[in-house]
Amino acid sequence: MHSLAGFIQLPENRSAFQAVNSLAEATESPLLILHGPPGSGKSHLVNALVDRFTQADTSRTAQVHAAGELGRGLMMLQLERRPLIKEAIACDLLVVEDLQHLQEAAGDELAYILDRRQSRRKPALLTSVRGPAELTLSARLRSRLAGGLVVGITPLYASSRKTLVKEWCRERKLKVADEVIDWLARDPGGARPILGNITLLEVLAKQFPPPLTMRVVQSQIPDSTAENTSPLDSLIAAISKRFHVNEKLLLGPSRSRNVVWPRQVAMYIARQAGLTLTQIGAYFGGRDHTTVMHSCDKVEKALATDATLAHDIQELQSRTSISQLLS
Repeated sequence: MHSLAGFIQLPENRSAFQAVNSLAEATESPLLILHGPPGSGKSHLVNALVDRFTQADTSRTAQVHAAGELGRGLMMLQLERRPLIKEAIACDLLVVEDLQHLQEAAGDELAYILDRRQSRRKPALLTSVRGPAELTLSARLRSRLAGGLVVGITPLYASSRKTLVKEWCRERKLKVADEVIDWLARDPGGARPILGNITLLEVLAKQFPPPLTMRVVQSQIPDSTAENTSPLDSLIAAISKRFHVNEKLLLGPSRSRNVVWPRQVAMYIARQAGLTLTQIGAYFGGRDHTTVMHSCDKVEKALATDATLAHDIQELQSRTSISQLLS
């Protein structure tokens, strides 16, 4: 069971935790939009909110919908969608997850539901990998969301990932060497890879005396022998130098144009080298695969008319030899 009390607060997620906690206590805006990359803790907060909300008063009801499925229901014929809309308005807590998958044509109906809930002061929580301003939404839904509280969770930095690792190891009474802590915290893809590896180490802990060392881990988990660096590191270094932008900004949440365009070029080159959309998104701060796809499409279109860009990309590919590094 997830709980708000058990949520590990970090600099990147503290505002989101406080907003969800306020929503549970009905002390703030009844409409909360929570956005952040996969593995940033959104699902934990959603489940904790639902548990808190329903356990505090067993007569209260909560509905949790995946935005894509809800959208398909809201686009059915009027008589068919009426019960769905009625229930979504009437429940005490409404949660809509992954708003980036909501069909634009369903936006007005969702806005209607949120309007009706707002007038009744009924809380609603919507989650997404990106903020509402970056999503393709109907004008009415975009306007409705602008009246809510929008809170973002940024990708976890290395120090925060180490904090998570130490706390989860402590909770599981898992004793590991400091070098294993560093290995567990190496992946920038968020909490999920960390949890997966901790589960593997729990199995090893039953076979080897504590504390677990990297020597044991490397002998039992083949993937752990790989270096903690990525072949994309050299690409980011080259992009940083070419566009005069800090490497940390390229991997962070910044939406400034002088950061976004170099990041999109880097994603395009990585895609051309054969990385999957998911792999690229994970490297760039846990971004959704649709963000990577959009970036690649934008660069592809620019290449059709920009000979200078084509030359720059060719030079970057040659300088970093990224295809060879990934082979």
